[in-house]
Amino acid sequence: MKQLLCFFLMSPLLLSAQNAGTVWYFGAAAGLDFSGGAPVQVQGGAMETFEGCAIVSDAEGNVLFYTNGGGRDPEQSGQTSGKIWNRNDEVMYDMGGTEGGGFSAMQSALILPKPGADEVYYLFTMEEVEFDIGGSVPGQPQGRGLSYFEVDLALNGGLGGVTVADQRVHVPAFEGLTGTIHQNGSDYWVVIVDAAPENNRLLVFPVTNEGVTDTLSFPFDGTITGQLDISPNGQWLHCAGTIFPFDNATGQIDTANTIDLTPMPDFSLNAASFSPNSRFLYFVENTPSGRVLAQYDLESEEVANSRSIIANLPENRLTGHMQMAVDGNLYLLERAFLSMDGTTLSILECPDTPEPLFLPDVFMLPASDNIFYTGLPNFSDHIFATQPLEFTFEQDTLTLCEDEPATLSVPELPNAAYAWSTGDTATEIEVGLDSLYSLTISTACETVADTIAIATIDCDTSICMVALPNTFTPNGDNTNDTFGPLSDCEEPVFLNFLLRIYNRWGNLVYETSDAALPWDGEQDGEPAPTEVYFYLMQYQVERQEAVQTLQGDVTLVR
Repeated sequence: MKQLLCFFLMSPLLLSAQNAGTVWYFGAAAGLDFSGGAPVQVQGGAMETFEGCAIVSDAEGNVLFYTNGGGRDPEQSGQTSGKIWNRNDEVMYDMGGTEGGGFSAMQSALILPKPGADEVYYLFTMEEVEFDIGGSVPGQPQGRGLSYFEVDLALNGGLGGVTVADQRVHVPAFEGLTGTIHQNGSDYWVVIVDAAPENNRLLVFPVTNEGVTDTLSFPFDGTITGQLDISPNGQWLHCAGTIFPFDNATGQIDTANTIDLTPMPDFSLNAASFSPNSRFLYFVENTPSGRVLAQYDLESEEVANSRSIIANLPENRLTGHMQMAVDGNLYLLERAFLSMDGTTLSILECPDTPEPLFLPDVFMLPASDNIFYTGLPNFSDHIFATQPLEFTFEQDTLTLCEDEPATLSVPELPNAAYAWSTGDTATEIEVGLDSLYSLTISTACETVADTIAIATIDCDTSICMVALPNTFTPNGDNTNDTFGPLSDCEEPVFLNFLLRIYNRWGNLVYETSDAALPWDGEQDGEPAPTEVYFYLMQYQVERQEAVQTLQGDVTLVR
């Protein structure tokens, strides 16, 4: 049976990367589990925190470990110390009141995989601005700033253990802590604000297999405070109403070409989020007429003027954090003003679209006798990145030999409805000859469609066999240095040729319509790293009327 594969573009990230954010623990043992698609409330383990926290799950969505990022002296404050808990909700490490971050830091913690080390994670922690309440810790006159721990999950029978504790990176620093993946797909960037008043600068720390390396510094003449966010595509950094261009290949922050939104209504410094496709930025704003949720379009020529009010929010509430999730939605935490209870989560559905839907108070969260809380887990949002739903058949007409059965097939997208012009709703249908077919794909947020014609001709059965290798070694030894089509024909003539190669994050690294130009293993003029890549090749050879499709993976070895 002849099968035609269509081009279908979804998220550029692997599902296993997204699954790192499958389970949320936050606040006073509050929790959400997204493993079934729609979130359900769960017991949030042993979590107790006022604001910041972090949690990480494995590729199957199972909790690995979680933390409140830091705490205070329990005897002095009556509040919890900083802790790291394992997946069984047991204390893996107690930071006490002298290690880690701050109990009320907005982004007290951030968990990132350690590059080049399986089952090892960095836990970065951030100090609170109120670090000296009741007196500073001896030897810490400016607080603890940015620090890190290393957690090895291979220890203690797979429950994990801390191998490196409380390594100071930069002091002073308070509240804001974010990160994103390097363009190379293996390293990371961590971004904070230097809190020394004479500096007023943003700091970027490369995280590689060599550790947390030399600091990049970017002075800025303006207000830098509060929550930090990097867009899922790694191209924007937001802080306190200012949007900075960010380069996830070099770690550079462009402080000369910022987008300034601060003349707009007063922002809540801890309730901001990009959309998963990085096009929109959302804020909770305090206006003369009340609290509102506003949207800004980063693709607009005048971003500040693109402001659109999405929802009016209730008064007499304290605004908590806003965080994107694996289901593609944004979540906003609020609580009744000066109350231990009345904490709710609202959902912004379809945030990647110009007209999202705001669902208020979807979840009522557990209260605590000890603390009220305003924080949600802090993630590197690249794991939630999406691209617009795109679908197209690779050609307008599919030409087949007479009496050759065929199918049209598209990959299955979770939570999508498929509507063929034939009335079929499956992802694959059998097609007749000399016919026209259209397909509409719909999700809760988007709809796309395309049409293809089926034509028939007499075919010469003498054709060339074409294949692609599964490995290549672009090391300059003139053997297996490139990746391209191989054929049993002496000099095949390729027609309608197209070769596309993607990295494991779904990013296009090479494309050619010339079969004589195979991939040499470079990306943007630099050697591409050793890893598995995915290809889609379509071609037609002389005396063969039907376009053929090959897809699979190839390993680049250096």
